[in-house]
Amino acid sequence: MDVRKRILTEATHLFFQYGIKNTTMDDIADKLGISKRTIYETFKDKNELLISCFEEYSNERYKANEVIIKDSQNPLTAICLFIQDGASMLNLLSPAFFSDLKKYHYELWIQASRQQTERNYNPAYRLLRKGINEGIFRKDINIDIVVKLILEQMKILIDSDVFPPDKYKQSDIFKNIVINFIRGIAANRGIKLTISKIN
Repeated sequence: MDVRKRILTEATHLFFQYGIKNTTMDDIADKLGISKRTIYETFKDKNELLISCFEEYSNERYKANEVIIKDSQNPLTAICLFIQDGASMLNLLSPAFFSDLKKYHYELWIQASRQQTERNYNPAYRLLRKGINEGIFRKDINIDIVVKLILEQMKILIDSDVFPPDKYKQSDIFKNIVINFIRGIAANRGIKLTISKIN
């Protein structure tokens, strides 16, 4: 693994675990056993590093999600894997991460939110279309509207004004959003599959 990749991996881990504000360039350098100068030779400043972390993590998640879609037995299996994977990831995140992002890096917050919506639209659309064809989801749903609704609900998930982190676990919010949403659009076969896979 090259130096740039190592820095991105460790910085992402620290940002997620301790929040952005509480993670310094010194912390990252110490964890990696390299000099802070080496980090600054690769990234201009902490903001550039944070943006690069987002891009790298987003690319990795997109590839992982495509593998899940490709390898899953049916669309509902894929969605259940997304639920498990998403909940596990959110359990690792410090509540400070999203609040720091919104408070101190608002432009990146908006950009990341928009990028995630754009990236996730087509895979979600394909899953729903396939699920309808297989009798898992109701045929009367408007796929475009349903996809946009679920993606907008994902934004609410990380809104600390709606769900203060001292009162709600993000993994619990995530599960409730997705599970209830699936049951709302599921056909009879889909409801039975959902109950057997999640409960």
